[in-house]
This record gives sequence, structure tokens and C-alpha cells, in this order.
Amino acid sequence: MDPSLREHFHLHGWALFTDLVDTTTIADSLDRLRLLYPTFDEYRAHPERYPEMADGQFGGVRLWPVDDLALDLLPVNSRLVALAEELIGTTDIRLLRAGYQAKYAGTVDFDQVLHYDYPNHSLVVPADNDIVGFFLYLSDIPDGLGPTALLSDTWRFAVTPGCTHLARLAWSELYDAEERATGK
Repeated sequence: MDPSLREHFHLHGWALFTDLVDTTTIADSLDRLRLLYPTFDEYRAHPERYPEMADGQFGGVRLWPVDDLALDLLPVNSRLVALAEELIGTTDIRLLRAGYQAKYAGTVDFDQVLHYDYPNHSLVVPADNDIVGFFLYLSDIPDGLGPTALLSDTWRFAVTPGCTHLARLAWSELYDAEERATGK
């Protein structure tokens, strides 16, 4: 692993890695996902056929396993597992959750407040470097296409049970510091 990416991850709590999954696996995954999701053109032509796709920010989410062997193996891809082990510093890792989602422009407002993801996975606040999450883009995500917004851990403060989702007006300085995870 590039030492600068490891350093960035440990300082900021996130890093943008490229080429973790080979292009053949990505192409095969996209072909298989076309069996689960309509193309944008199919959706746009007949949105009434796919009401689940416009059912809020998490519309169309398919949680793992999805009953397709290749797609079910992707979240435990050996390169992703090796990266998680290296970042956390142990081979004792567990998959908490995985899933797939297709997002279509104009269906819903996908903008979310800054938040910690662990509350929907655990009853306790994880220790530093005790959890790692991945967003694996299977298509290019430029800035105008709604990339995930991330905030450096250098902005971290004591998290309390009632303060895991940060309102935009109350925490405007954090929103000014967020970075967009654009990528191919």
C-alpha cells in the first residue's frame, strides 16, 4: 500500500484508493447488477415500474447477500479484505454489512447530513481504527454526480449518543470542511 494513503487514512479517517478491484470484476459486476436494477434510460422511460427506486435516500438498496454468487463475493474480495486488515492492523476482521444501490438523478434528494455510520451497526462507539468502511464505485463519480462527502477526523469531537447526525446550520464549519470522494 502507498504509505501516503495509509498515513492519510490514519490521520483523516478515510482515504481514496483506486484500482482495488480489477476492471474485469467491475464489468462483470455491472452486468450482474443490470439484472437487479434498471438502466437509467429504462427507469426514466417507465419510473412507475420501479417505485422502490424513488423510495427515499435508500430506495432500491439491496442488502448482502443478494443471491448472486459473484456479487455476494465482491464485498469479501481478497484485495478489499487485505486492505481492511492492513488499515486496522489485524486479521481478525468481520463484515458488518454490505449492499448495493443504484442511484438515478432526479428521483430523490440524496443529500445527507454529516453523520457517523456506526450507530446502525453497533451499540457502542468503536475505538479508533476499529472499523473501516468502503464505498466501492462501479461507475465514475465526478463532483456533479453526488459523490460521498467525507470529513477529516481532525474535526472529530466527543461523540455522544444524541450527537451522531450533525445538522447543517448548527455545524456549518464542518460542512465547509467536507471533501467529496470523487473517483473512477
